[in-house]
Amino acid sequence: MNPLALPGANLVTTVAASSDVVGSGRLLTFTVNVENKGPNDAANLTFTDALPATTLFWSFQAPTGWTCTVPQFMSAGTVSCTSESSANATAQFSLTVRTTRPTAKGAHLSDTATVTSTTLNPNPSPENSASASFVVIN
Repeated sequence: MNPLALPGANLVTTVAASSDVVGSGRLLTFTVNVENKGPNDAANLTFTDALPATTLFWSFQAPTGWTCTVPQFMSAGTVSCTSESSANATAQFSLTVRTTRPTAKGAHLSDTATVTSTTLNPNPSPENSASASFVVIN
């Protein structure tokens, strides 16, 4: 039997950075897309995104229907959001951070976003978490 034919919510998450390389002190935006590939609605959704190392919170946008808490402006922390349910639709989040200092030469940093639900995910290899890599330079 195909597990994806079973009832449940199959949340697929992708993260894209506005640039692979960013200068120190510059803004970098991450776009996170979440799609419920079903077949059922996802209940009690939770979105989390810890700010990457060497970045500070600048701004955040969430889709209608999501309740979010964010770090204070120009501080480190985690973005957390909740929503009661999501039908088979796409939700898009936008997180902008300011880089604070360069990392070791050539070191790759990453932003990781995760979305979970209390609805069973029938996918044997869930794709509800994703990352985007970037490098901070002088």
